[in-house]
Amino acid sequence: MVELPHGHIVEQRRGGDGILASLIADMIKLESSGYIRCERTPKESVPRIGQIIFDNGNLSAAIHEEKAIYQGIEALIAIESDVLELDCKITVSEFDEISRVLELYPDSIIDVELPEGSRTEKWWHQVETKPQGWTRTSRLPELEASEQAPEFIQRKAAAMRQKQMVVGKVLKSGSTHLFDSVEPALLYQLAASLQKHGRPVLTMTRTPREELVVGHGLNAETCLWFSQSEADGVQFVDIDAIRGSVNGFFEGNLRAVLVLEGLEYLSEICGQDALVSLIRDLADLSKMEDHCLLVCADLNAFDSMTSKLLSRELPTVTAEVLSVWSAEGDGLLDHPLLAPPTEEELLRLAQHVEDTLPPEFVREEIKLNPIEDVIPEEEIMVELPEFTPMDEILVEEPVIEIIEDIIAKGPRSAQLVKRRKPTPLDIPDMEEIRRSALAAAPVIEFSPNLPGPVNIPKIAIGYSREVELPKTSLGPKPYEAAARHQKEEES
Repeated sequence: MVELPHGHIVEQRRGGDGILASLIADMIKLESSGYIRCERTPKESVPRIGQIIFDNGNLSAAIHEEKAIYQGIEALIAIESDVLELDCKITVSEFDEISRVLELYPDSIIDVELPEGSRTEKWWHQVETKPQGWTRTSRLPELEASEQAPEFIQRKAAAMRQKQMVVGKVLKSGSTHLFDSVEPALLYQLAASLQKHGRPVLTMTRTPREELVVGHGLNAETCLWFSQSEADGVQFVDIDAIRGSVNGFFEGNLRAVLVLEGLEYLSEICGQDALVSLIRDLADLSKMEDHCLLVCADLNAFDSMTSKLLSRELPTVTAEVLSVWSAEGDGLLDHPLLAPPTEEELLRLAQHVEDTLPPEFVREEIKLNPIEDVIPEEEIMVELPEFTPMDEILVEEPVIEIIEDIIAKGPRSAQLVKRRKPTPLDIPDMEEIRRSALAAAPVIEFSPNLPGPVNIPKIAIGYSREVELPKTSLGPKPYEAAARHQKEEES
C-alpha cells in the first residue's frame, strides 16, 4: 500500500460535490507543498486510497490504489470519483520533502500547463490576431485504457470508423454486386449476416457445403455445390438447370439474396458466352423483382471481352465495403434491403400465395333416387305371422298336472356326487425295463454254412513246434514205454 509521510495535517473534510475543487484551489492559492489524501472503505470491496501531490502550489502527481496501483491521469480520475461519495474521508497535509516522493514514483507525475501568471512580462509580443472562421479546439491528452473494451464494442467502433469511408454505399433491393477476388470469405460472412437477420439466402458455389456451414455459419439447406455428379446438395452444372433453381427460389421469397461463386468453373464447362447470358438474365431478374445478387469471380481468369461484359452487368464492390457491411451486425437493419416490406410487396406476396395454392377439394354430393322409384311397393311387402294375445293362449291339462305334483312333493333332496379316486401310476422297476427292452429287440435268423466232412482237408497245413521234455533219473516215462511197446508190435 502506498502511504506518504503524515506531515502536518491542516484540514479534514467529508466527501461531497465541489469539495475537491475548492481544496485544490486553496493549495494553489497558498502555494503550499503537500498532498490531499482521500480514503474510502466500502463494505463489499477493498479500501480505496488516493493522494494528489502539490509542489509549491503546482499539481505535480497523483496516486490511487485499490486492487492495483494507478498513477498519473488514471489515478486523478479515480480520486475524483471517490471524493464525490459521502463516506469518503479527505485529509489535507503539508510537508516539504516532495522531491523524494516524486523520485520514488516517477510514473505518477502529471504534466500540467502553467497558469496565466507564469507568462513572461512582454506577453503582448505573443498575441496574434485570430483569423476569421472556425478553429479547431485543443484536444485533451490521449489516455491509455487499463482494461480493453469488450470485443463487440471494439468491432462496432471499428465499423463506425470505416463506415465514414463508404458513406452512400448500402445494400438496396434490386442491387447487384461483383467482388473481384479469389477469396470469397468476405462474401460468405456478409451472406451469413443477412441470413441471421431474416433474409432468405441461396448460395451456389464451388466451396464444399461443410466449409460454408462450419466456417461461416450458413444454413446447410440453402447451400448448393456446383458439380457434374448428381447427389444431395449438388447443383448440376447446366445453364437451364441453374436458371430453373434460381427462378424457383426467387418466386417463393421476398427480397431474397443470391450468392454465386465459381464462375470460372462454369465457363470451362458451359462456355463464356453462355455464362454471360446467364449472369445477364439473373441480373435482370434481380432488378425487376427487388432481389439482391452477389457474385464473386476473378476477372483475370476470363478474356478481356468477357471481363468487360461482366463488369458492365455487375458493378464491382471493394473488400473494404464488404468488411464494413459484414462487421456492422445490427447496423445492417438500417439498409433498405432489410427494411420492412411495403404494401405493394405484401400484395404481391399474397397474390403469389393465392396463385400457388392447390385447388380446394370439393366433396361431390351423391344424389340417390327415392326408394319408391327403385323398388316397387309390392316387392317390399313382408307377411308377418299373426300375433296372438296372452289372454287367448290355452294351457294344456298335462302341464297343469305336472305342476301340481311338484307343489305336493316339495323340493327334491340334494344329490351326493362321489368322485372317483385316481388310480396310482404303475412305475416299472429296472428289471422289467431291461426285459421289455430285450423283448423289443428284433430277432434275426441266420444259418451259417459250416464245412462238412467232405470239405475238411486230410493233410495238415501249417507249422508245429517240437518240444522235448527233459529226461529225469527216475526211470523211463510212461509214454516212453508205450512207444517202445508200439515199435515191438510193428516189427
